[in-house]
Amino acid sequence: MICPSVPLTAAAEEKLDVAEMKRLRWSLGITSRDIERNHTIQCKVGVAKVSKKVQESRLRWYGHVLRREDESLGS
Repeated sequence: MICPSVPLTAAAEEKLDVAEMKRLRWSLGITSRDIERNHTIQCKVGVAKVSKKVQESRLRWYGHVLRREDESLGS
């Protein structure tokens, strides 16, 4: 799992999205010759972009940090 406290660079997010789409296309049997938009493939499978899931995780961690008590360990 990616550590939520370390933000990804734009290039790393793009690489994650590209790798995810390659795997989704492979699992559905869609080749590069088939003209299918990424959004259409994601809707067929019912998944969100990996970069959005990473962002959600990072925001969830940020909310946790905001809610913690000031006297907690690791400040």
